[in-house]
Amino acid sequence: MISLQQFYEQFQVEVRTRSLGDVADPEADGRPPDFKENSFTELVLEYLAEKGIADGAAVCYCAAKTTRGNIKLNAWAVDDEEGVVTLCVSLYHGKSDPVHLTQTAVGLVLDQAARAFEQAVAGLHESMEPSYEASRMMRLLYEAREDIATVDVILLTDGALPVELNSRRDRKGPYSFRYDCWDLQRLYRLVVSDLPYESIVINLEERFGAPIPCLPPGKREHDHAVYLAVFPGRVLSELYDEFGPRLLDLNVRSFLQARGKVNRGIRDTLCTEPGRFFAYNNGISVTAEHVEVVRDENGTPAIRSLTGFQVVNGGQTVASIHRAEKLDKADTSGVFVQAKITEVPSDRIDSLAPLISRYANSQNRVSDADFSSNDPFNVELQRLSERIWAPGEQNRWFYERTRGQYQVERFREGSTAAKMRQFELRCPSTQRFTKTDMAKYLNCWNGRPHIVSLGAQKNFVLFMDDLRESYSKDWQPDEAYYKELIAKAILFRTADRAAREAGIQAYKVNVVAYMVALLSEKSLGRLDLMDIWNRQTPPQCVTEAFRQWAQPVYDVIVRSAGQRNVTEWCKREGCWREVRAAGIEAPPALQAELARHQPVPTVGLNGGRGGGRLSAEDQDNIARTMQVDAATWFHLSEWGRRKKKLKDWQCGIALSLAGYAQGDWEKVPSAKQARQAVRILQIAEEEGALEMP
Repeated sequence: MISLQQFYEQFQVEVRTRSLGDVADPEADGRPPDFKENSFTELVLEYLAEKGIADGAAVCYCAAKTTRGNIKLNAWAVDDEEGVVTLCVSLYHGKSDPVHLTQTAVGLVLDQAARAFEQAVAGLHESMEPSYEASRMMRLLYEAREDIATVDVILLTDGALPVELNSRRDRKGPYSFRYDCWDLQRLYRLVVSDLPYESIVINLEERFGAPIPCLPPGKREHDHAVYLAVFPGRVLSELYDEFGPRLLDLNVRSFLQARGKVNRGIRDTLCTEPGRFFAYNNGISVTAEHVEVVRDENGTPAIRSLTGFQVVNGGQTVASIHRAEKLDKADTSGVFVQAKITEVPSDRIDSLAPLISRYANSQNRVSDADFSSNDPFNVELQRLSERIWAPGEQNRWFYERTRGQYQVERFREGSTAAKMRQFELRCPSTQRFTKTDMAKYLNCWNGRPHIVSLGAQKNFVLFMDDLRESYSKDWQPDEAYYKELIAKAILFRTADRAAREAGIQAYKVNVVAYMVALLSEKSLGRLDLMDIWNRQTPPQCVTEAFRQWAQPVYDVIVRSAGQRNVTEWCKREGCWREVRAAGIEAPPALQAELARHQPVPTVGLNGGRGGGRLSAEDQDNIARTMQVDAATWFHLSEWGRRKKKLKDWQCGIALSLAGYAQGDWEKVPSAKQARQAVRILQIAEEEGALEMP
């Protein structure tokens, strides 16, 4: 198993590599090294995002002296729905061995971050240079001040935290502050642990004065036992107030925003009819590694403590009670929640918890794809990555199905430096990607940058949902799918480098996602992904296009956001519509590259005379026409005739195109047909007819 020291050393190497832009010689392509503390912050946040902690936080460095004292922030996020702002502050040293921190040092840094929030809501942005990203961050925190109830302050450090670190929670005015600290030792425990979450021990008797009565299991199975209990709403609210999303590590639906009718119903009941909450609500399902049961003074069994407490179903219920109490000032003293508590040995949690959550009487549909590290799709992707070598047969890409798998495998293959170098030559760290990376690459290419902007876990869950809706249950990726995935990864990373070169720091992850989606839309299936796989690099014209698009895409995103939170705006489909409508053109070199793969018309006067005479618009029209399948063209022909939304000759064109599509486009439509086809698609979209029954 990888040791803590080995993990620490490799982590530092990755920070340095990332700060140089994943290149050995940063001067070779004119890219300046990034601020190492930013790279450290970004990397730690990627680890935490796997657990839904600070997911979607934007890196933004801010350090200043104020009349109230020093302030510092490195990343931030606002969740308007939950009324929570997350503030991350980094303490990075970059030493060969961890610097040991004192309680005092930790407290000072946490105070700087908390003070930054206090200064923000007091209007600090008014005295800052408006063009600075830190000024925008402070202004948006100020504007969100009335919607915030809880402030999560998280210290990220490569130093060693004190062994006995005092936990902190306090209240300042209307805001509840909760503090958390992550050093590399805690990250290491998360990586090497067999558990898919960080085990939490909750002593109910110590915290709330008495154990909670329960019904013990009638029969204890060999791998689990089930207890029934009723939790006071305030107990759940206080637990969520302290631990937040860590209580929901096994509840993937907790990563999705809670805006459905169910949540509004929960909130309305809590605010207007709290006494009926127990009758209306389905309750929660909990897992625990160990349930300590005692007898109260009446001999009734009661739960004293729970080890590994996880809410696997009903995360919305817990979060909604907390929100109603903190933001809506609801009286939850009369709120009670039924709980089914399943005691599961730690070595069975990973397999049983998904089944418990899947079959629970849930308020939102939970698909098999939500529990996806062991999903057949991801297992097969890992097998493909282990079997398929990059052209030249010298190295391969490494699919890290579970976080930390790469490092564990690296040290498992050999403890000597020579053997580890051999592994790194076969599987370079720059060719490692995680399951959330995979979903990011594919959703960007599928034209969903606003979904990617929701954050790593939310995007992953939604990607897996869509995957299972789009393919049959027994479908698995094949070699061609895998190679095209790697091509899309190469494109994403090329866009990321282009954004760095352009000096994009704020909202860089959003700019990159939107640039890749824009390339996908402009190419209309004409970019040769297998050629990118074979060369392991994109055509130069694609790299140049990203370089030209980085600043315009950034400008469109920020301008269209107006006074809104830019990070939140990037999560809206409206932002994607703005970028698409901004008139950002493909450079001539990219247009020429796409024309090389443009199908030559075989219908009409242009037939057989080559594609060189086609205008760029004609080329795009033909490509767009050929992306629509036979069933859709046939549906549009019938719809246009039945609803009289299309003229007879337009219906005839749609019917002809259905025939071409049925024949796998051996007949390629003429430029004239394609122009009319695009018009038909526009009419259908305006009338809402593209959604087939």
